[in-house]
Amino acid sequence: MGWFWMGLLVVCVTVTHIDAECHCSTTELCNSFPSTPCSQMDGQDMCHEGWFGPYCQTRNIALMRSCSQSSTLDGNATNYGAGLGVDGRATTNALSLPRTCAHTKNESNPTWTVNLNTPVPEKIQHIRLYLRDRLQERSNGMEILVGSQMCYNWSSTEHPPPLANVTCRQPLTGTTVTIRIPGPLKFLTLCEVQIFVCSNGWFSEDCDKQCRCLNSTDVCDKITGHCSSGCLPGYYGTDCQTACPDGRYGANCASPCGHCLDTDVCDKVTGKCPGGCQPGWWPDYCSQVCLLVVFDIFTACSDGRHGHHCQTECGQCKGNLPCNKINGTCDQGCQTEFQEPFCKDCVDGMYGDDCTSRCGQCKDGLNCDKSSGECPEGCQGNFIKPLCQGCPATSGYSNQVVPVAATLGTLLVLSLIALLTSIVYNRRLKIQLDASQKKPGDNYLSLDENTKDPVVESTYEQIDNTIPYINAVEVNLN
Repeated sequence: MGWFWMGLLVVCVTVTHIDAECHCSTTELCNSFPSTPCSQMDGQDMCHEGWFGPYCQTRNIALMRSCSQSSTLDGNATNYGAGLGVDGRATTNALSLPRTCAHTKNESNPTWTVNLNTPVPEKIQHIRLYLRDRLQERSNGMEILVGSQMCYNWSSTEHPPPLANVTCRQPLTGTTVTIRIPGPLKFLTLCEVQIFVCSNGWFSEDCDKQCRCLNSTDVCDKITGHCSSGCLPGYYGTDCQTACPDGRYGANCASPCGHCLDTDVCDKVTGKCPGGCQPGWWPDYCSQVCLLVVFDIFTACSDGRHGHHCQTECGQCKGNLPCNKINGTCDQGCQTEFQEPFCKDCVDGMYGDDCTSRCGQCKDGLNCDKSSGECPEGCQGNFIKPLCQGCPATSGYSNQVVPVAATLGTLLVLSLIALLTSIVYNRRLKIQLDASQKKPGDNYLSLDENTKDPVVESTYEQIDNTIPYINAVEVNLN
């Protein structure tokens, strides 16, 4: 809960978002906001009333709001009225003069409520209570509600300390905050109630991070930093605080850097190359090919090099042909998996020095890093970081044994079927052959003796002395 202590706090702000609100107390301080802190200068609070933090980015939204309570001690609103609980005078001395604490009568279930009256309901999580430093047991069982939702409570035998920094168990949205003590014959005394939220343009538990939303009118979630319009160019992530990986820039880090000189990394917001472009590329983004590059006409580059003073190597041209010695393009195209026209970068979906490795299952269909193969925003589904090419380890033995056993069983059944089919077929064939193997003379003797022809008879005799016609093809059934 260190954020509650509004002393000097060092906060590094690396990106200035022009839409963050300035609540410093002078125009001079706001002119340098938020690159320079504006509070606690020379021991003096330099924030507007009700604002806290080194950049005056945290607001007490309860200050001077309308309040009500279930009763007022002695019926005297001047000394004990509900409004004294948000008058800006923080103390734990309930007896101080003039009186500065709201105080109810001794009654059942005393209650105090502040109406926050904000333009839109705020997410509330951090509350500070200033209670009396004497008779603390009177606050046993105290409850704090946002709207009708419980923020925090103490048991009937416990009470908060005189200065209580409270964090709701979860962020709650509402327009009222109610403090009560359940039970008969109870006093409720509140010397000051402060309810803190981040200024528009800031978020986190300490309100020390600036929103980085794409739309300048978008107010990020003051707890998580989420932007409904998406992230500022150059950043991604749920809270838009993560810079694009090297080699990419712009909205959602979707644009690849151009050909920066000396392999410099381009600006992740604008895409510009800080040191200029490689020879043959222009302008600031180094993504367009020059039509003409001035070079020393007396010195022609050797095959495999190009550009000014032949300082640059050619890419992977198709057929290992040399590139254009002026601008480095490959006139006949690139080798497989390299990207035209210079054949140095991998085509989308491939990575590695030789561009032969295929990207894994990157989240949202993004391309992997063409050098390392890593997916910039993580993996789809359950694929494993950083390459998103493998699934989480499971019980490998059981996963392998079942398919192998099933395969062997199938092969055994098929083999038995083939064997039985072969046996049946051979038996049928043997029966047919046995039936057909009759002596040639059997048919010959059944003919009318008058039809015998000497020539035909001689032919049958020759067949009978050799091999029967039906056995012209030998079949071995054994």
